[in-house]
Amino acid sequence: MKFGETDYEIKIWNGEKLNKYVVIDTETEVVPFIHTPRCVTIQAFDGGKDVFYVPLEKAKQFFELHKLHHLIMHNAPFDMDVLSKLMDDKGFMYSRYDANLVRDTGVLYKLLHLAQHGFVPFKYNLKLLTEKYLGVVIEKDERRENFAQFLGKDIGDIPQEYLEYGAGDVIATFFVYQTLMGLISNHDRMGTLLSHDIQVKGEIALQHIYKNGIGFDLLKRDEWLKDVDYKMGIEADILASWGWVRGLKGINDKYEQIIKLLGLEDKLPKTKDGKISSASDDLKHFRLKFPFIDAYLKYQELEKASSFVRNIESSRVHPRYSSIMNTGRTSCSKPNIQQLPRVGGVREMFKPVSEDNVFIDIDYSSLELATLAQVNYTKFGESKMGDLINGGKCLHYYTASSVYNKPEAQITKDERQFAKIPNFGFGANMSPSTFVSYCAGMGVDID
Repeated sequence: MKFGETDYEIKIWNGEKLNKYVVIDTETEVVPFIHTPRCVTIQAFDGGKDVFYVPLEKAKQFFELHKLHHLIMHNAPFDMDVLSKLMDDKGFMYSRYDANLVRDTGVLYKLLHLAQHGFVPFKYNLKLLTEKYLGVVIEKDERRENFAQFLGKDIGDIPQEYLEYGAGDVIATFFVYQTLMGLISNHDRMGTLLSHDIQVKGEIALQHIYKNGIGFDLLKRDEWLKDVDYKMGIEADILASWGWVRGLKGINDKYEQIIKLLGLEDKLPKTKDGKISSASDDLKHFRLKFPFIDAYLKYQELEKASSFVRNIESSRVHPRYSSIMNTGRTSCSKPNIQQLPRVGGVREMFKPVSEDNVFIDIDYSSLELATLAQVNYTKFGESKMGDLINGGKCLHYYTASSVYNKPEAQITKDERQFAKIPNFGFGANMSPSTFVSYCAGMGVDID
């Protein structure tokens, strides 16, 4: 077969040991995303002149022979799951993640683009990368979804045009990988492949959360909604006493009138269209002093939380993840279980999918602040935060004690929570005036 200007031969693998870097791809049946499809073919390419099709019955033998090789894939979580299902041995394939022997060209491209341009690209499929870096157009046609017809058949019984289709993907992935590695070297000052080995592990973990799903208690949800509707009614009555009624015409103008009446017009920022902000982050500084604002925020929180759980209609949800975002964090949707409403009772609706499963809660103590302390110590040779952490102190109790001017033993849970604002905020460039505004909303008088 021809790829670009070069001819390659397609062979059936028969025990040959390939070079150190081996591209792997699979063709499968088409099934819903939450299921792992059955494998039809396995293709392997190491940059030579031959593309090898690995007979399915020899898959374990192939990967055992190449257990110290780097496996390169585009969308590794998909192919690794397919191969693990084929061999009925998850540990056999997944152990390669621990050994940092799995490379994903999709992940590499996203990290490179982030380093070059400051944002993660929306599209990163193999077709796009092949055209961008190799100048070769890969046609994705009906063959891609028709491999299921060859389930259980020998490789020799698969038409040549289908074999060439599969071979084209591994050849393209290999040369895209080589190109990406060359470009990444210009940005990889720490020698981590721009954190690839961490990110690729995150991708497989998040895909498994998506596939396995998380249990959801619909009965508990329904009982909770009854209680929330009652609480919303209480807050709605308070708001109505000020003339603010959900659904009433001119409600936005009424909000501005109330804010002006409370004397907060100059203390709240304006939106792009010149309106007084109604964002919770801006209003929360004043909720303790103004009953209207407290009721307004409670109503909004309850309304948002109830809308969140009302939209869940199944006893098992499958949240979708994007593992690499501009911020360095992950994103989640449908539903976004990374940012559950803080209203009490919502988290308790989520449960393990069966009685044989459990949730495991894992957290690093003071991770962000310990990192900040280490940076200060490395740059300046000292860190008050570092001294306190090493001394076993809780930084939030320590700061709250300073802000409220009382012993740490007398600090309440809410006061400790408030101390997170300066502890995290100043490290992220929060201004003194913003901190004073936060304090005013919490009843703390600081000039």
